[in-house]
Amino acid sequence: MKGRIKINVSSDMMEAIGMIIEGEEEITQELVREKLEEHGIKAGLCKEGIEGLAGCKFHEESFVLAKGRKSGMLNEGHYDFYFDAAPKEYKPQIREDGSVDYSVQRVFVKEGDKIAQYYPPSNGYFGYTVYATVIAPVPSKETIIECGMGVEVKDHIYYATTNGEVTLNKDTLSVFNQLVIDGDAGNATGVIRYDGNIYVKGDVLSGVTMIADGNIKVDGVVEGANMEAGGDIVIKYGIHGDKRADIKANGSVYTSFIEEAKVQTGENIYFSSIINSHVYARENICSQSGIGRIVGGVAIAGNSIVVGNAGNDAEMVTKLCIENRQNKSLPCCKIQIENKFYPGVELRISDSVYMGKMRKIDNMK
Repeated sequence: MKGRIKINVSSDMMEAIGMIIEGEEEITQELVREKLEEHGIKAGLCKEGIEGLAGCKFHEESFVLAKGRKSGMLNEGHYDFYFDAAPKEYKPQIREDGSVDYSVQRVFVKEGDKIAQYYPPSNGYFGYTVYATVIAPVPSKETIIECGMGVEVKDHIYYATTNGEVTLNKDTLSVFNQLVIDGDAGNATGVIRYDGNIYVKGDVLSGVTMIADGNIKVDGVVEGANMEAGGDIVIKYGIHGDKRADIKANGSVYTSFIEEAKVQTGENIYFSSIINSHVYARENICSQSGIGRIVGGVAIAGNSIVVGNAGNDAEMVTKLCIENRQNKSLPCCKIQIENKFYPGVELRISDSVYMGKMRKIDNMK
């Protein structure tokens, strides 16, 4: 067939397309190859396309005469997670005893656990254009997983540095030694046990049992609940105990008021108001303001009680006691009433009982 060879190269220089248009040249394979060389096309020549163009019987029929090859990676970099990293909605599971298990569907790890591993990309392969220009492999842009709280990385392996819940939030891997309840802990919550800290963003309602190896923090109030912490308990808006609340902390309890509740601590109790409650602190019971008060009930400390007012005009029976349960000599034991000491208040240090309007009682031993 006679004609003239027309060659077009794609904008990315990865493909050369040939066709025959009007002309007087005898089209042969040798001529096709000469034209390719004249255009500087040297790589990726396609034998079938060259033969097809040389044997073509129609003008403007297209044939692929040469194809480049894109560069690439044999293996892209990737992460393996040793937990289910897919986001999900956590739904607590009801136990057989009717309590709720908040750990279900959450992933907990222990200190030293391997939680993820990064595998870098392997060496890639080079590509080329139809002009024999070499194209170097370019690794794809990868998501880099950062270490958040409770996580460290060594030799591309991510480890937990604490016990807790493992989470992947966007590009940050973290282990939080804290269970967060985003709202109230109520009847549906039942018994909550956690090996770490518990943070309640709402209230803790009556009927709830909450046990934490670490600290417990409550942004609202605590009603008639049972709470036990291996560390401190912090209650922002106080305790409405309804004669059912039982609060125990190996550390200290910090709250604004305690009403009709039992509170026991291994260290201190800090408050603004205690009403009709039974409280015990191994060390000190201290009001957080000069007008703090204790009215009704019993307050027992191992070292000192410091309060603004004790008792009330109704002469409600109120007992403030210092008891050294460890049988140690503590010469600094004291009961200190900053403002008013009402009738009906009983002060006791060891075996000595004081009644009256004394503002400060010290252990004289």
